[in-house]
Amino acid sequence: MMDSPENQRAILDALPSPGVKGKASERTKVNRLVEHAGDFILFYNIVNGTQGHDEREGQVAQGVVKFLVTLRDEVL
Repeated sequence: MMDSPENQRAILDALPSPGVKGKASERTKVNRLVEHAGDFILFYNIVNGTQGHDEREGQVAQGVVKFLVTLRDEVL
């Protein structure tokens, strides 16, 4: 999704519509992705605790959230 507008379109089109149309719908979908990604990171950190926490994994996860926030705020 990060480097492929075609994948962005396919993923956003596949997500359920929040009941609004156009750009508002797209923004709501991406906002939900941002929220879910943040929740996942929190869950992962809780479950993983201090056992073998890989700093690289955390950086990748934060990069995903940053990308989604940028997509939501700038593109949509």
